Amino acid sequence: MTWFNSKDRSLIWEKNINLQKSGSAVVHQRLIKQYEVMGIVCALIMGSLMTLNNNDTSLFVQTTKIIGLLSSSTCVTLCLIFIVIIQWIPLGHTIIFIKRSERYMNYPLILIIISLTTLLVSILLHFERLLQIIFAPIFFLVFVCTLYIYGDIRNQVFNYILSIQEDS
Repeated sequence: MTWFNSKDRSLIWEKNINLQKSGSAVVHQRLIKQYEVMGIVCALIMGSLMTLNNNDTSLFVQTTKIIGLLSSSTCVTLCLIFIVIIQWIPLGHTIIFIKRSERYMNYPLILIIISLTTLLVSILLHFERLLQIIFAPIFFLVFVCTLYIYGDIRNQVFNYILSIQEDS
């Protein structure tokens, strides 16, 4: 299972509907909550990038902030679109939304990762050059470890859910 495999995401939500007693209603609310949280986090990232004031007008610093603002605002927009559509779908038809939108469901997560990355880089660039040099490897290591942890947990949970479904 890879991060960008939309079929896996769709399969997880479908299994979730099948395992829940109230089926689609629970998954319906979980989908809404997922996109609400991602939208709020990206809005906070946008605010942080806007208020992070470093007097450096270099092309790299400005480009990093613009990429962060663009990815954050796009993520918020996509999350709002998903929330609106999910809200007006009848509860019994949540799986239809999942199957029709599975290729787009990873976009907010990818955009939030880009936004967080640009925020980390912008924070790092906010300090003096010596501190940037000292802490850059630490920032990079923490970032890579976080992505690894996410991927590892995601794979383990996915495999576990598949094994539950096969046993029943």
